[in-house]
Amino acid sequence: MTEDAPPPTSAPAVTPPASPVPTAKATVTPPSTPSPAAPTTAPPATGVTLSADGIGPYKFGTSRATVTAYLTKALGKPKTNPKQDGVGQCEGGAGLWGSMEIYGSLRVQYYAKDASSKSPQTLASWTLMQATNPKPPLELAKNIPAGLTMKQLKARYPKQGSMEYMGCWGIDGAPSTFICPSTGAGDLGTVFSGLMDWCT
Repeated sequence: MTEDAPPPTSAPAVTPPASPVPTAKATVTPPSTPSPAAPTTAPPATGVTLSADGIGPYKFGTSRATVTAYLTKALGKPKTNPKQDGVGQCEGGAGLWGSMEIYGSLRVQYYAKDASSKSPQTLASWTLMQATNPKPPLELAKNIPAGLTMKQLKARYPKQGSMEYMGCWGIDGAPSTFICPSTGAGDLGTVFSGLMDWCT
């Protein structure tokens, strides 16, 4: 007796896997790089200002090398006369080694702290000739009224007459600055500021 064979079974239906749905590709935005700030630079100087404190940005007492480099760049190479260098004889310059540089109408005086020609020198004073009409880039500080007459100076600064016998007059707030007004045709006056070394 033979056993009945089991009924055939149908193969299970295989469902193919669903195709993956493409997803939108994310767009990655790189972080923005800040633009570098524009460099800040000081505006160029419009002039070499002569003041009761010194010359341009440099005060009295600044090293000669520093002041000379500044003035040479602005005004050109100065004239010097080493034969006239030497130990001062008058007032604040007495006993000190001094040297002068000349830039046209501007005379710049330097002194050492002793009588040695080898000692470092510093800015001591300046004198501007033809001061009523300085040649650019030279300019006087606003509180130095070089164009005034002696009568006008006396009226404005009645207590500053210590140098009247030298034909000059001081100004308030600047004890080392003196204006010597014009004395006639062709003379536009002189202004001095700094260490007094006149033989008075």
